[in-house]
Amino acid sequence: KATYVRTHINSTIRQCRKCFTFFACTYCILNITRGNLITQPPKRNKITIGTMYEDKFITMTDKELTIKRYYFPSGQSKTIQLESIKRVWEGNDPDLGLGFLTKKSWGIAFSNVWWSCNMGREFRKNDNNFVVSTDEKFRYGFSVVDREKVRSALASFMVVAEKDEIGE
Repeated sequence: KATYVRTHINSTIRQCRKCFTFFACTYCILNITRGNLITQPPKRNKITIGTMYEDKFITMTDKELTIKRYYFPSGQSKTIQLESIKRVWEGNDPDLGLGFLTKKSWGIAFSNVWWSCNMGREFRKNDNNFVVSTDEKFRYGFSVVDREKVRSALASFMVVAEKDEIGE
Protein backbone atom coordinates (compact mmCIF):
# COMPACT_ATOMS: atom_id res chain seq x y z
CA LYS A 1 0.00 0.00 0.00
CA ALA A 2 1.12 3.55 -0.58
CA THR A 3 1.23 6.00 2.27
CA TYR A 4 1.74 9.73 2.36
CA VAL A 5 4.81 11.04 4.12
CA ARG A 6 5.44 14.66 5.13
CA THR A 7 8.80 16.17 4.31
CA HIS A 8 10.51 19.16 5.87
CA ILE A 9 9.26 21.56 3.18
CA ASN A 10 5.65 20.66 3.95
CA SER A 11 5.00 18.89 0.67
CA THR A 12 3.75 15.35 0.35
CA ILE A 13 5.51 12.51 -1.39
CA ARG A 14 4.54 8.88 -1.46
CA GLN A 15 6.47 5.96 -0.07
CA CYS A 16 5.92 2.31 -0.88
CA ARG A 17 5.44 0.12 2.18
CA LYS A 18 6.67 -2.92 0.26
CA CYS A 19 10.07 -1.65 -0.84
CA PHE A 20 10.30 1.42 1.47
CA THR A 21 11.66 3.63 -1.27
CA PHE A 22 10.77 7.11 -2.40
CA PHE A 23 10.36 7.01 -6.18
CA ALA A 24 13.15 4.46 -6.66
CA CYS A 25 11.20 1.30 -7.39
CA THR A 26 10.01 1.47 -11.02
CA TYR A 27 7.00 -0.74 -10.41
CA CYS A 28 5.99 1.26 -7.35
CA ILE A 29 6.47 4.60 -9.11
CA LEU A 30 4.15 3.62 -11.93
CA ASN A 31 1.46 2.47 -9.55
CA ILE A 32 1.83 5.40 -7.16
CA THR A 33 1.58 7.94 -9.98
CA ARG A 34 -1.51 6.16 -11.29
CA GLY A 35 -3.04 6.27 -7.81
CA ASN A 36 -3.13 2.50 -7.39
CA LEU A 37 -2.59 0.90 -4.03
CA ILE A 38 0.41 -1.37 -4.07
CA THR A 39 -0.22 -4.67 -2.37
CA GLN A 40 2.54 -6.83 -3.82
CA PRO A 41 5.42 -6.31 -6.26
CA PRO A 42 5.08 -8.22 -9.53
CA LYS A 43 6.31 -11.79 -9.63
CA ARG A 44 9.30 -12.15 -11.89
CA ASN A 45 10.69 -15.42 -13.15
CA LYS A 46 14.42 -15.60 -12.59
CA ILE A 47 15.01 -18.26 -15.21
CA THR A 48 13.78 -17.66 -18.72
CA ILE A 49 12.11 -20.34 -20.79
CA GLY A 50 14.61 -22.57 -22.58
CA THR A 51 17.47 -21.83 -20.19
CA MET A 52 20.10 -24.56 -20.28
CA TYR A 53 22.41 -23.01 -17.68
CA GLU A 54 22.42 -19.93 -15.47
CA ASP A 55 24.73 -18.63 -12.76
CA LYS A 56 25.90 -15.22 -11.57
CA PHE A 57 28.16 -14.78 -14.62
CA ILE A 58 26.19 -16.09 -17.62
CA THR A 59 22.82 -17.30 -18.86
CA MET A 60 22.71 -19.81 -21.68
CA THR A 61 19.61 -20.75 -23.65
CA ASP A 62 19.35 -23.08 -26.62
CA LYS A 63 19.88 -20.10 -28.96
CA GLU A 64 22.10 -17.57 -27.17
CA LEU A 65 24.74 -16.95 -24.56
CA THR A 66 24.25 -13.89 -22.37
CA ILE A 67 27.32 -12.70 -20.49
CA LYS A 68 26.22 -10.71 -17.44
CA ARG A 69 27.97 -7.48 -16.38
CA TYR A 70 29.99 -7.38 -19.58
CA TYR A 71 30.22 -3.73 -20.64
CA PHE A 72 32.38 -1.41 -18.56
CA PRO A 73 31.34 0.74 -16.68
CA SER A 74 27.59 0.36 -17.28
CA GLY A 75 27.45 -3.33 -16.38
CA GLN A 76 25.09 -4.19 -19.22
CA SER A 77 24.95 -7.72 -20.55
CA LYS A 78 26.34 -8.96 -23.86
CA THR A 79 24.27 -11.45 -25.85
CA ILE A 80 25.96 -13.74 -28.37
CA GLN A 81 23.99 -15.97 -30.70
CA LEU A 82 25.26 -19.55 -30.38
CA GLU A 83 25.27 -19.95 -34.16
CA SER A 84 27.80 -17.09 -34.46
CA ILE A 85 30.35 -18.76 -32.13
CA LYS A 86 33.43 -19.98 -34.00
CA ARG A 87 35.61 -21.31 -31.17
CA VAL A 88 35.55 -21.73 -27.41
CA TRP A 89 38.52 -22.17 -25.08
CA GLU A 90 37.99 -23.27 -21.52
CA GLY A 91 40.10 -23.99 -18.51
CA ASN A 92 41.88 -22.38 -15.63
CA ASP A 93 44.81 -20.03 -16.17
CA PRO A 94 47.62 -22.55 -16.70
CA ASP A 95 45.45 -24.39 -19.25
CA LEU A 96 44.77 -21.22 -21.22
CA GLY A 97 48.18 -19.63 -20.79
CA LEU A 98 46.67 -16.64 -19.01
CA GLY A 99 48.82 -14.55 -16.75
CA PHE A 100 48.54 -11.35 -14.75
CA LEU A 101 48.77 -9.14 -17.86
CA THR A 102 46.52 -11.17 -20.17
CA LYS A 103 43.40 -11.22 -18.02
CA LYS A 104 41.54 -8.56 -16.11
CA SER A 105 38.75 -8.21 -13.56
CA TRP A 106 36.65 -6.28 -16.06
CA GLY A 107 37.48 -4.95 -19.51
CA ILE A 108 40.44 -5.55 -21.79
CA ALA A 109 43.94 -6.49 -20.69
CA PHE A 110 47.05 -6.88 -22.88
CA SER A 111 45.28 -9.32 -25.21
CA ASN A 112 42.29 -9.28 -27.53
CA VAL A 113 39.97 -10.73 -24.87
CA TRP A 114 37.34 -8.45 -23.31
CA TRP A 115 36.56 -9.85 -19.86
CA SER A 116 33.20 -9.64 -18.11
CA CYS A 117 33.12 -8.53 -14.48
CA ASN A 118 34.68 -10.91 -11.96
CA MET A 119 36.54 -8.79 -9.43
CA GLY A 120 39.95 -10.15 -8.49
CA ARG A 121 40.17 -12.49 -11.49
CA GLU A 122 43.74 -11.47 -12.28
CA PHE A 123 44.89 -12.50 -8.79
CA ARG A 124 43.32 -15.99 -8.80
CA LYS A 125 44.79 -18.85 -10.79
CA ASN A 126 42.05 -21.45 -10.65
CA ASP A 127 38.93 -19.68 -11.94
CA ASN A 128 36.82 -21.55 -14.44
CA ASN A 129 37.35 -19.26 -17.41
CA PHE A 130 35.93 -19.50 -20.91
CA VAL A 131 36.94 -17.48 -23.96
CA VAL A 132 34.57 -17.32 -26.94
CA SER A 133 35.46 -16.06 -30.40
CA THR A 134 33.12 -14.95 -33.17
CA ASP A 135 33.79 -13.00 -36.37
CA GLU A 136 34.39 -9.85 -34.32
CA LYS A 137 37.82 -8.42 -33.49
CA PHE A 138 37.68 -9.03 -29.74
CA ARG A 139 37.08 -12.32 -28.00
CA TYR A 140 34.71 -12.61 -25.04
CA GLY A 141 36.06 -13.86 -21.72
CA PHE A 142 33.93 -14.88 -18.77
CA SER A 143 33.95 -17.07 -15.69
CA VAL A 144 31.43 -19.73 -14.73
CA VAL A 145 30.46 -21.48 -11.52
CA ASP A 146 29.87 -24.99 -12.93
CA ARG A 147 32.49 -25.67 -15.58
CA GLU A 148 31.17 -29.11 -16.57
CA LYS A 149 27.64 -27.94 -17.41
CA VAL A 150 28.90 -25.11 -19.60
CA ARG A 151 31.42 -27.41 -21.24
CA SER A 152 28.70 -29.89 -22.21
CA ALA A 153 26.46 -27.11 -23.54
CA LEU A 154 29.27 -25.64 -25.68
CA ALA A 155 30.87 -28.98 -26.61
CA SER A 156 30.40 -28.57 -30.36
CA PHE A 157 32.43 -25.33 -30.34
CA MET A 158 35.26 -26.50 -28.04
CA VAL A 159 38.90 -26.62 -29.07
CA VAL A 160 42.04 -27.60 -27.24
CA ALA A 161 43.82 -24.30 -26.67
CA GLU A 162 47.53 -23.86 -27.09
CA LYS A 163 49.07 -21.85 -24.28
CA ASP A 164 49.93 -18.80 -26.41
CA GLU A 165 46.84 -18.98 -28.62
CA ILE A 166 44.51 -16.89 -26.41
CA GLY A 167 46.62 -13.74 -26.36
CA GLU A 168 47.04 -13.51 -30.14
